[in-house]
Amino acid sequence: MRRIVLTVLLVCISCAASGTTLVAAVAEKDYPPFYYFDDQAGQWRGISVDVCERVAQQLGYKLEYRRYPFSRLLQHVGDGRADIACTLFNTSKRAPGVTFTSIPHAFETVSVFRRAGDEPLDSSDINWLREFQLGGIRAYYYGEALEDDTAFKKLRVNDEEQLIKVLLGGRVDYALGNKPAIELHAERLGVRNQIEFMEPPVFRGPIYIAISRQREDAHKLAADFTRAVQRFRETDEYVYLLERYGIESLLF
Repeated sequence: MRRIVLTVLLVCISCAASGTTLVAAVAEKDYPPFYYFDDQAGQWRGISVDVCERVAQQLGYKLEYRRYPFSRLLQHVGDGRADIACTLFNTSKRAPGVTFTSIPHAFETVSVFRRAGDEPLDSSDINWLREFQLGGIRAYYYGEALEDDTAFKKLRVNDEEQLIKVLLGGRVDYALGNKPAIELHAERLGVRNQIEFMEPPVFRGPIYIAISRQREDAHKLAADFTRAVQRFRETDEYVYLLERYGIESLLF
């Protein structure tokens, strides 16, 4: 009888533990400085991962990371196969599937990059891009102005490596991307010296944690994460993380 009771108790403990795990969706390719897998350390790193981990731990959750192509990442968080995404711009297209935290935890910038040696142009006015074929990644957000696909011609591909290849292969004239992520994948492809970035960035916006609306507690969880992020942003550890990953301090 005692053995049966012990078995039931262990099963209950196991169920309780599994109930504290949130499936966190990340893109198939590393996306520094927001998330990337450090093979040497054997763990996830990046400002979004670090903030999510600290906040989840405070709230009694563990995060289990699963990689998806980015367009499927949005789909899986939206349909409940994943519980949370730690790095998303808050857009009207994404809002039906997720509940966002009310405050951001970092800013992200979008830059234009080109083949090295091509004519440099001033990216402070994006209207000149209307004349060219642009490269981008499926389901990525590049700012409201650049979302107009009728004004800006875009070839969208699956990930950063494909984006670099279509640029160098001449299929697009310019490409859009997060500079640290593009630099990482260009290094891995051995072509970092073949691309150049233009200044200033064409978009800068806040990024948020997103909770799947398929969860019954989605609004409560988003509210809990919001309060925890707010508290964490007031700590020295958060300031250290911003400096470590080279991210500007938030102004709100």
